[in-house]
Amino acid sequence: MDLRQLCLWECRLLTNLYIDSGKKIFQAFAQQHTKKKAYQVSAAVIAIWLVAFNLFNQQPQVEAFNLLEQRPQNRPELLASASKIRQGLINANLYPYRYLSTKEGNDHIYNMYSDLGAPQPLAQFFQQRYNQLLSPFLYQGSQGDVEKSAQLYADFFDAPIQKAERQSGRTRCNSPSSQNA
Repeated sequence: MDLRQLCLWECRLLTNLYIDSGKKIFQAFAQQHTKKKAYQVSAAVIAIWLVAFNLFNQQPQVEAFNLLEQRPQNRPELLASASKIRQGLINANLYPYRYLSTKEGNDHIYNMYSDLGAPQPLAQFFQQRYNQLLSPFLYQGSQGDVEKSAQLYADFFDAPIQKAERQSGRTRCNSPSSQNA
């Protein structure tokens, strides 16, 4: 058995284990209640999970960059949002330490399935589902955001980000949970 066959076998095994486990849980619930109720509860749990997952997965640099794009027109609003801007620019500046990679740079699942001979749409589908699942750990931006955030911070706060955030940066880099600024 070569490596390709072994990878496919492991993927099938894990997929079957998850599907079988889900079927058993569904059937046990359906026996206690009704099949209709089991479908309703399953749909409700999935819907709530998806809404919560997307609702709580908001990275602050997206809003900070959007606010700073409209800079000349809305200076009073920007000053009122200085805390959000600061948090977003710090998050963008520290993304290499906080996230596994950028969402756009995360394509290894696609490459793996392509190497195994899967059609391109199928490989892309699996990569997109993987990115959705790992979205809390993937940075929603580009690799150039470190320099961009440093420049925007210096322009907006009139101080280089490394100097202005020196102490808080040490604390964040040393803490196990550095997600909240």
